[in-house]
Amino acid sequence: MPHSMHNRTLRIGPSVSTETVTMNADLVLEQLRVIRSDIATLKQQTHEDYQFLAARMPAMEQPLAALVTALPGYADRIDQLEKRLTRMERRLEISE
Repeated sequence: MPHSMHNRTLRIGPSVSTETVTMNADLVLEQLRVIRSDIATLKQQTHEDYQFLAARMPAMEQPLAALVTALPGYADRIDQLEKRLTRMERRLEISE
């Protein structure tokens, strides 16, 4: 930063005191610090939530993969049972 920027003087009109400007600047800085703290807290919570989900995901993926693998087999068994039931109904002459 150039040296001249460090020594800048803020020209304030007659209706605004230097004390008022300082108080307003302090309030703005305080609010910015609160916002920074809130963002840091949200970042931490998001990171913790991600870690929790990343740890839980494999526990959910494995049973789901087993279910998806087993579904075609269940469909085949249901088809076989349906064919058997149809044959039994024909033998007993109770088919629709």
